Amino acid sequence: MSDEILSVGVIGLGNIGSGIAKNIIEAGYQGTVYNRTPAKMEPFLEMGAKPASSPRQVASTVEVILTSLMDDASVESVTTGEDGLLAGLKAGGIHIGATTISPRLTARLAEMHQERGSHYIAAPISGRGDYAQLGKLITQVAGQKDIVDKCMGILQCYTQTVTYMGEDHKAAANAKLAINYMTVSFIELYSQCYAFGLKCGISTELMHEFIETMMDWYSPRQYARTIKDRIYEPANFKVTSGFKDVQLMLESAKEVGAPLHYASLISDKYISLIARGMAHLDWSAIHEVNLWNAGLD
Repeated sequence: MSDEILSVGVIGLGNIGSGIAKNIIEAGYQGTVYNRTPAKMEPFLEMGAKPASSPRQVASTVEVILTSLMDDASVESVTTGEDGLLAGLKAGGIHIGATTISPRLTARLAEMHQERGSHYIAAPISGRGDYAQLGKLITQVAGQKDIVDKCMGILQCYTQTVTYMGEDHKAAANAKLAINYMTVSFIELYSQCYAFGLKCGISTELMHEFIETMMDWYSPRQYARTIKDRIYEPANFKVTSGFKDVQLMLESAKEVGAPLHYASLISDKYISLIARGMAHLDWSAIHEVNLWNAGLD
């Protein structure tokens, strides 16, 4: 437990927040909890935490307050207003935001705290409820470095990895959105493959084996490194070969009636690479098209 911080409040005791609160209390911090549904506070009162009747009351009794809520609206509602946490947080107090919210609101929260002499740490988490219970969440953290360091003991109560993103609070919010984009993209990709497989007579069980094999194989990690370093020569598999295979995918998808939406997008990007004389590069050079589209090079 931190030698400096003794008391921590947690607002939001849902699937994730309950696990965070459990680990903070078990670590020995003096806990105060608040939830719109009072019954959700009961297990933590039995652990020794104090109840609060409003976000303002929580903030007025602790040094650090952590919010684990649903969205921008819920975070803003518990932060502002007569009964909001900003109304109760003392000068020098710290607010850790563990919710996935917009970069816009993230920046605004940092500004509101600065105006009141308190501090905001953007610390959105990745992981499920069971990971929260086990203290194995992942978080990307941004804010004033000495304030983040002061709260490191708290952050480590419920996480297995803490990555400091710098003082720009929006960096943590955007990193979390990128992580969620990867996750939802994988979900969509797997779903397309299952549907395509079923239309082709490949069982879901067998397609699942293919997916697990690909995830265990070196290929995904290898291409992540290749793209990061932008090293496309010598090509392990050329753009022309990738383009040919994508056309076969699209042809088969049309034949069986199971759209492979990513394949259409990738095909267009390979056409751009070929038109620019880059057909000889590794097929992971598709990254260059994404950089061009983002105004980067």
